Amino acid sequence: MPEMVRKAHHKSRRGCVCCKRRHVKCSETRPRCDHCTRLDIECTWPDGSDSNAAPPLSLSRCQSLPQSPAAAIPPFSAASPGPSFSAGIVRSKAQPELSINELKLLHFYLFNTSASMAAPNLQYLWQNVVVELGFRHHFLLRGILAVAAIHKVSVIDAEREELLVQSASHLESGLRSFRKCLESPVPATSVPVFLMAGLMAVHSLGTAQIHAPLDPIGDICTWMRMVRGVKSTIHENWELLLSSEIGTMLRDHPCGTADSTSLVETDDLRSLVEQTAAPGSTERGIYLECVDQLRAVFITDRRLASGNKKSSALASTWAATAHEGYCELLAQRQPLALVIIAFFSTLFSHCSNIWWYRNWDTWILNAVRSELPIDYVPWLEWPRTQIGSMTSTPSAVMT
Repeated sequence: MPEMVRKAHHKSRRGCVCCKRRHVKCSETRPRCDHCTRLDIECTWPDGSDSNAAPPLSLSRCQSLPQSPAAAIPPFSAASPGPSFSAGIVRSKAQPELSINELKLLHFYLFNTSASMAAPNLQYLWQNVVVELGFRHHFLLRGILAVAAIHKVSVIDAEREELLVQSASHLESGLRSFRKCLESPVPATSVPVFLMAGLMAVHSLGTAQIHAPLDPIGDICTWMRMVRGVKSTIHENWELLLSSEIGTMLRDHPCGTADSTSLVETDDLRSLVEQTAAPGSTERGIYLECVDQLRAVFITDRRLASGNKKSSALASTWAATAHEGYCELLAQRQPLALVIIAFFSTLFSHCSNIWWYRNWDTWILNAVRSELPIDYVPWLEWPRTQIGSMTSTPSAVMT
């Protein structure tokens, strides 16, 4: 039997790292060899590449080389590489590529959702600065995509189920890293943590635009607790946030006006508390404080309205400043707490153009009416006239 002769071959001494690791011959085709192209995997090269290699991408042009056809959108023309090329291909495994669905959500956010997040003079922050921060802090990017998905499904019902799944997935993914940042807070993450907390509050109310809330009172309690979480973040890092790239957002945030201006509606509400709550009780103090803060917010709301301005932030302002014990009383469906939240709900009707606030005034008022003892029902007359006649819960899908 003739002796088998092993076929000679030339070793690949300048092949990519992946081929060397797998002990296969590399085609040495740059920037991506044939083997890595076929398997659609990352192709990295050892240091000391020869001068005949394809020109590498510069850090200023591309932070990572896209590996999937869907993400492979060249940032420049290969025919004219220009002077920005440097020595070495830049790759970052810490920066995950976005899928086509995620790119669609980001596109929707940039051209739609970001415009709804603030007044026109502050929209650039949500459209540019916040997104840039999201690229550096991925939990924030996940929050952006989660909110964008909820917003998109509220206007494009054809993709309803798919978008709801995407939103839930992005929120869950973002929350894992977000909670770690809360457990080990550092100054470097104070801005993205603050923004993520705000996005979670938007997501909380925005979800109801797709599925009308079964328990509006319970859901609004959850939202208020989220807003209070944003407040605590601001309080702990106020100076740092104020001097950050989003400082303008905080400086332009409207606050309740603490003055002696009298408002009939809140004066009457205060009288109700004084007549009903036991003198010297903790509940009495909580209710009176909440009414005073509501009066301050109402005054600011009217001042803005006189100048043909509106602010979606006023509702969250009261939620953030309301006594922490109020949420517990509201969760217990205490009559005075229910009347106060009915008065508060009128702020939502003033911002019905904000997609995540839409319908909440009616949902809250109807829920309060169904749970309030009959003796307190006359106190809903003022909120009802502000919001409009109570009807059956409207469709949750925005058209």
